[in-house]
Formats: sequence, structure tokens, C-alpha cells
Amino acid sequence: MNLSISPSRWITIGWVIVIPVAFVMNPFLGILSVVALTYKLLEVSCWKYEFYDEVMVEKKGVFSITREEVHYNRIKSIMVEEPFLMRLVGLQIIHVITSEQFKPNFTFYAIEGGEHIKKLLGDIVKISRKDARLRELDIFNTN
Repeated sequence: MNLSISPSRWITIGWVIVIPVAFVMNPFLGILSVVALTYKLLEVSCWKYEFYDEVMVEKKGVFSITREEVHYNRIKSIMVEEPFLMRLVGLQIIHVITSEQFKPNFTFYAIEGGEHIKKLLGDIVKISRKDARLRELDIFNTN
């Protein structure tokens, strides 16, 4: 399996709203806002979530790129969040809790089809754990 999704460009709408206000306040501030919007659009276009056979990967960055991956069998729970403003344009945030040391929280931000992605991840996690014959147990110290 090789699938790639990206956050929606709707998350830059705040900068689009700021630009006319900034130009009214000061033309230099308006130009600075246009530069900031351009960079934010470039940043969002370089932000990807990729799904492979054994891992999911978040690639993020324009000049310096970070690549964080989580093995499917390390996923503990999945939650879909639909903030009001994102709901207006059909976007969701998916929070994934993992047992990875460097990436305990994996967040899919501003994506479409959150429930579909949640179900897909859930199915992949079940298959991955079954194939590897793994069972995850949490041990808590209550003292």
C-alpha cells in the first residue's frame, strides 16, 4: 500500500483575511502579510502524510524536512475531532496515540474524510498486530 494525503490549504485562510486589513493599516505590513501567506502556502504544500505497508509517515518542512514515522502495530487509539470552523469546510483533525518513543502523539491536521481515515487505520492496526502476533498491554503503577 502506498497512499499520500495532505492537509487542506483552508488552514491558511486567516492570512488571506489579514492581508486586506494589513494593506489598509500600512502598505509595507500588507506586503509582509503577502510574503507570510506565500510561505504558509508553500509550507502546507510540502506537508504530507504517507501510508506504507508497515508505517505511516509525516513529512513536514520547506527548507529543513522532518520525517516522523509510526509503525501501525504501535497505534493505541484514534480520535476524530471536528472543530466548528473546520466543520464548515468539511475538515477534521485525527489524533492518534501511539507507543512510539519519539512520536507518542501523531496528528493528522486539517484533512478531509477523517472517519474514513480512522476506519482505514483501525483495520490496518488489527491486521498488522494479527500478522505480527502482537498484543499491546499498558502497565500502570497506582502507588
